[in-house]
Amino acid sequence: MNRVGIGIPIFKDLANLIEIIDEIENNRDLLIDFYILDHGSKDTELTTYLDSLKINNVKTFRVDENYGFGGGIKYLLQNIENDFIGWMPGNGKVNPKDLIVINNLFSGKKNIKAFKANRSKRSPTENFKTFLAGLLISIYFRTNLFDSGGTPTIIKRDFVSNFLNGPNDFSFEAFSMFTIKKLRIEMVRSSIPYGVRMHGSSHWQRGFKSEIKLFFRIIIQKKDWKQLLKKMPLIEI
Repeated sequence: MNRVGIGIPIFKDLANLIEIIDEIENNRDLLIDFYILDHGSKDTELTTYLDSLKINNVKTFRVDENYGFGGGIKYLLQNIENDFIGWMPGNGKVNPKDLIVINNLFSGKKNIKAFKANRSKRSPTENFKTFLAGLLISIYFRTNLFDSGGTPTIIKRDFVSNFLNGPNDFSFEAFSMFTIKKLRIEMVRSSIPYGVRMHGSSHWQRGFKSEIKLFFRIIIQKKDWKQLLKKMPLIEI
């Protein structure tokens, strides 16, 4: 099996991280390595907790600066050594126990090059907002970018360099899917439950206004992303 490494960037999310780690320990049959990145939390309790972890398939990184969600992912892409590298949020919306679908996919004989989850078990309102945003963005980019926020996202190590100049904020998810599509990297999609944040409040999502802001943040980057595509190294698909 090509073992998958999934990075989890966190910022001041100790309560959520504890529950995520508990689920990892409760699902030891998962053939997945997890990499926790604490970027800039400066939280002594969190530091103590990370230092205390003694789990074979959990490794930790710590940096002093908050790189942003996308910046954190880019750091992880450069520091995870697995053949397949992915990421998921540290807010508990994705439960490690539901990653069994990734086990099944990557333990099979199919030569998977990229994976992106379809978010399932969400409310009708959330599904409608995701569909509408996906429709508008897909039309504007002339590329199927429906549910670009689905996570985990996993890419083959060979393609990592193509993602390192992406945005540092939450629009990185849309950028990653845009890049996968435009480079014609074969991508498998499968449903994974996407719940609600376990503890605390989001660092960016403050209601509908913040969602609209992210939507336009994605829209205005079309020209930049197309320019980045021209500079990306040739890859063998």
